[in-house]
Amino acid sequence: MRVQIYRAMDFGSQNPTVCLWIAVDDDDNWFIIDEHYESGQTIDYHAGVINSKSKNYPIVATYGDPSGTQWIQEFAQRGIYITPATKETSTAFNTWVRYKIEKVAEKLKAIPGHITSVRRQTEQTLAGEPSLYVFSSCTNTIREFETYRWKEKSVTQAQDLNEPDVPEKANDHAMDALSYFACSYKKQDDSYDDVNRGLKEKWRI
Repeated sequence: MRVQIYRAMDFGSQNPTVCLWIAVDDDDNWFIIDEHYESGQTIDYHAGVINSKSKNYPIVATYGDPSGTQWIQEFAQRGIYITPATKETSTAFNTWVRYKIEKVAEKLKAIPGHITSVRRQTEQTLAGEPSLYVFSSCTNTIREFETYRWKEKSVTQAQDLNEPDVPEKANDHAMDALSYFACSYKKQDDSYDDVNRGLKEKWRI
C-alpha cells in the first residue's frame, strides 16, 4: 500500500501544542498514525520531539494555524516548515470554522461499497466504511473526537439564529490541527512511500 505522510499542527503555550501525522493512501483514505500532544513546553522541546518522530516519515507538507505567524517562523528556524492553512481572506471566522468541520465530517461518513485496503471485506463492512481512521495509540485525538460538542445557543441572550453553529472551544486542539489539514489538503500524484507500518493492526475509527 502506497501512502503519503502529512503533518498538521495547532499551537499553544498553556494549551497543548499538537502535531498529527496523517497518512493518505491511493484511495484517499486518511489515517492519523501518530500524535504529539503536550502543553507547558518550549518551542525547542516541541521541535525536538516532532523532528525526532518525523525521521521515520517522508513528509509531503505540514499545515498549521494561519494566525500563528510567530509560531510558524519559530518552528521554521528549527527545521519544521509549516504552510498556513488555506483560508479565503473574505471568509468570516464562524463560516470558516464550519467549513473545516464539514470537511472532516465528510471523511467520517460511511461510503457505500467502500472497503479500505487494511480491512478484509466482511458482513459488517459491506455497507461501506468511512475514509478517516485514527490509530489506537493516538489517545488524545480519540478522546477529543469522543468529547467534541457544538456550542448551545443561549435562550436568554439576543442573537441571530441564522448565525452558523460553532463548536465548544475546549479540548479541541487535535481537532483544530486535523481541520487545518482538511481544508488545505490536495491530493498529490507522486511522492508516495511504499510502506504499510502496521495499518492492519493499529487503526481505529
